[in-house]
Amino acid sequence: MVAQATLSISAVAGVTVDPHTEVPMKSLVDYFRVWDVQLDFIVGAPLPADPTRAEDVANALIEKMRPPGGQTAPAVLVLAGQSPDGPDTNGILLDLESRGVSAVFTASSAYQGGSLDDRFQIYAHEIGHVLNLTHGEADDEFPTAMNQWDDRSTVSSVATVWRKAIDAAVDPGYKSQLRGFFGSGQRQPLGLPMSASCCRGLVRTPLSDVQPWGGTFDDANVAGGTQDAVSSVQCHLRIQNQSLAVGEPLAFDVELRMHRGHGSADVPSSLELHGRQLQIVLTSPDGGVRALEPTALSCGGGSPRRLRADSVARSNFCIATDRRGLLFPVSGHYRISAHLPRLGIRSPSVEVEVHEGRYSPARILLASLSDRKSYPPSLDIKSLQESISDKSLGVEARAHLHWRAASLGMARPELKGEIAEKAPARIREDMALLKIARILAKPRRDARALHEAIDAAESRFHATDHRHASLDYLAYLRRAIYLKRGTEKALR
Repeated sequence: MVAQATLSISAVAGVTVDPHTEVPMKSLVDYFRVWDVQLDFIVGAPLPADPTRAEDVANALIEKMRPPGGQTAPAVLVLAGQSPDGPDTNGILLDLESRGVSAVFTASSAYQGGSLDDRFQIYAHEIGHVLNLTHGEADDEFPTAMNQWDDRSTVSSVATVWRKAIDAAVDPGYKSQLRGFFGSGQRQPLGLPMSASCCRGLVRTPLSDVQPWGGTFDDANVAGGTQDAVSSVQCHLRIQNQSLAVGEPLAFDVELRMHRGHGSADVPSSLELHGRQLQIVLTSPDGGVRALEPTALSCGGGSPRRLRADSVARSNFCIATDRRGLLFPVSGHYRISAHLPRLGIRSPSVEVEVHEGRYSPARILLASLSDRKSYPPSLDIKSLQESISDKSLGVEARAHLHWRAASLGMARPELKGEIAEKAPARIREDMALLKIARILAKPRRDARALHEAIDAAESRFHATDHRHASLDYLAYLRRAIYLKRGTEKALR
């Protein structure tokens, strides 16, 4: 049975691309027809705010476009500028629960510096995620469409890959479809074929698990395979507070350094959970072990970062919940460690003791705001202000509560007083980026406030890691935005 999917393409306001000419719609329709998927495209209105920069904007877009249960509707393909994670991120699936909203970053390094075929591959890859295809299903001996960009960018001849796929095809009908699309190999753009596992997934999986707004995204093994351990690199995980109450967030950082006596090694340019280069593994009091599951999937690659003996790669985190729910739903003894599967390295485990904590309305509110499946949460400003001031919560929890409320558009993205002084580094970084996003979303931007916000954010990230990937994003904003007689240049 042929799966059908309609994609509504919308550019973020200020991103100067024309969806009609930027997206190779006809070629993508022809391409996915090979895999028994009937694609259709429509062009939607520009989006006034960028859903890749603010959680409340993403949630509002998902809720607006989500069809009633059991019905179908167009998925949204957002054309955004550069990712806040830096220029190596090509796209992101924003809605793992129903695969309804994804984005392509048209200012990524691969997109800007790539060929027509490279851009085609980026679109095909992100649409593949909307159709529930994962990186783990790219399991052929040669790079295919759902491999990460690091693998796809090594291909010197896409025609050679197609010939390998045709030779390896067992089913005569499928082999004929491959040959029909490939032709003489002169088609432009051509892209890379889907792996045999991806093909089986599209053809044999129930339609509700393929078509947008259907089943949840099955992101098992998204980090890809492991390689031999990079023994020259050591990984450390440091926790800010090892005694927490049930439901409170965990503030920590992950740091990569060279072992003494070793020169340098390649490491991921970005250490973020939604990029799947890094995994955080949690062992609960009952002995259960699981990796934290992010609520989005970003795709990219680009050049790895060269870590030298005198440098450090570091990222901060403050997490209360993941895709499954609360990190600490019950009291007891937990262990946590950081893993980098592709490098084959992990940090030593760190212990966290979780106690019941005193009941208070603030804890109820914290749990409510942490529940990502309940949107929008019910909240009144008075209760929020009282909860942020409630010292029965640890400072990490109060800062996290303020950030969650700000990310949902229910509070200003500014920390004050004791919370500002003691807030986890990740909360300060996220607040700095959120403040920029709020300024950019205004129809009339305050240039002075914007440049001051970028300055403040740069200081935050420099304090963490002078080569942090988000510094590239801030440099992009600084290049792309300027004032000339009161007129702003469009983002691109």
